[in-house]
Amino acid sequence: MARDSAPIVSVEHPQKLWNWVLAKQGIGTPAKPDSVRAAANRSLGLHAARLSSPLVAAAVRVDDDVDLSPLVGATDDALITIRCMRKTLHTLPFDLASSAHAATRHYRLRDVQRLAVRAEVSQGELTALQEKIHGYLLDAASASHRDVERAVTPTNQSPIPARIALKLLWERGDVVYRNTSDRWLRETRMFSLASLTHPGFITTLEPESARDQLIEQYFQRYGPATVKDVMWWAAIPAKAVVEALAARDVVRMRLPWAPSPFWMLRSDYDAFLRQPNSSVDEAGAALLGHEDIALKAYFESRGRYLGALPARKVFNQIGEVLPSIVHAGRVVGRWQWDPADRRIRYRRFPGSDGTRTATAQAAAALEKRLRLLT
Repeated sequence: MARDSAPIVSVEHPQKLWNWVLAKQGIGTPAKPDSVRAAANRSLGLHAARLSSPLVAAAVRVDDDVDLSPLVGATDDALITIRCMRKTLHTLPFDLASSAHAATRHYRLRDVQRLAVRAEVSQGELTALQEKIHGYLLDAASASHRDVERAVTPTNQSPIPARIALKLLWERGDVVYRNTSDRWLRETRMFSLASLTHPGFITTLEPESARDQLIEQYFQRYGPATVKDVMWWAAIPAKAVVEALAARDVVRMRLPWAPSPFWMLRSDYDAFLRQPNSSVDEAGAALLGHEDIALKAYFESRGRYLGALPARKVFNQIGEVLPSIVHAGRVVGRWQWDPADRRIRYRRFPGSDGTRTATAQAAAALEKRLRLLT
């Protein structure tokens, strides 16, 4: 159980532990997930706030022969894209989506209610519009938000009440979103009833239970981490994190990346001790996309991948992780996709000697995969 007075475990090679965490996701190792779904599971979702993000996240985690097309056109019925952690879009398997959605639903619903108040839309009007939208989507199967608004809004009236009602249904989990475009950098946003298109997506979990599950799922993938790391990642109160840790068999650590104690599930720590060097290619490089969760999952302990690098080199002004090059667990440069030339352009940071060949190989491999999707 988690206790501040628990003995502190000494880790002889912290960077090996961090590389082991990355390798579990398929980053920096030849032992990769065998499907997009498995990659999304190991990473606790693929960040999807940018159209390119889930594709890039999957591409760097799976083998070259794994088909990425299920992410183009949203054809994988076992994955769902929802707003969850910090109100941003993530693509997840149903079981993870159910806990992530319920654990973070309260503040999204609060925001929608505030929108309704500002727009002077009454609860009665919202309820009536939601019933109309449900009936329309039951017949239409799927529709764009414009089509939904036109279908339920009387002539010459503002579509804003219908827009808020649709958003409320989405945030509640009754309606789901799909990008049905067959081009990976374009969006065709369509909405449908979750009960029809994603029956495995459960929206009835209690928030407290869902938070507890989500915290465990986080530590299974990203431990060791600090309480502040989890709070940042999902906007979960410290009390909930501490209680979740107290109910589990965890290891307390002191690591050089932050002053706070680190926590790791004992089963994962034991697995690391059994194979601390398990297929981690410390000479390999990986190009991580915008807001990749491998980096976004941490706040207080970003030193694990920043080292002495200033955060502004990797994060923009609103705290988003920029597309980054990671080598042996450290960020050594940045990259971007040039849509005109269909090329990857990258820049290594000063002091990243010894990464030239690995970076060039990783960029060439990712570029080849992305070209096949355009």
